[in-house]
Amino acid sequence: CQLPGRSDARSDRKSDHTLGGVTGQELPAVILANRGQGDRAFLSLQIKRCVSTSGDYLLPFVNMAMDSVDLTLDDGWLDPLQVWAAQLSTGASAGRSMQRFQCLAETAGKPVLEGYTPPPLPAVIQVDNFFISKVELTVWCALKLRTVRFLPQWIR
Repeated sequence: CQLPGRSDARSDRKSDHTLGGVTGQELPAVILANRGQGDRAFLSLQIKRCVSTSGDYLLPFVNMAMDSVDLTLDDGWLDPLQVWAAQLSTGASAGRSMQRFQCLAETAGKPVLEGYTPPPLPAVIQVDNFFISKVELTVWCALKLRTVRFLPQWIR
């Protein structure tokens, strides 16, 4: 996962974008990275599947292992994410709410089961043994205090 306008950790040049302007560190281009400790792959997934005549999945053994992962949180990607989430719940959905009301008004007074056909049964997934190795996740967080809205105003 990479963000545009950021430099790679291996670059020799320093960008103008710093973490708050105090530390002089570059904002990382990668927000989710494999630290690569040891000889393990980032994600290793082993699945044994038994033969079944139906559409069901019989899994007697599932083993999942992950290598160490770094997650970098900062305002550079949290702010656009908050704007996008706000657009989902406000102005962008105003036209859809009118359509939902019209659909509700058209179906008012009709029996619920009129025209209903039950969906096909979903496939069943049966897992007998599921092993997950330890997950090592390091979270680096660099947020400007004025943008952290869950803190009281006197702290910001």
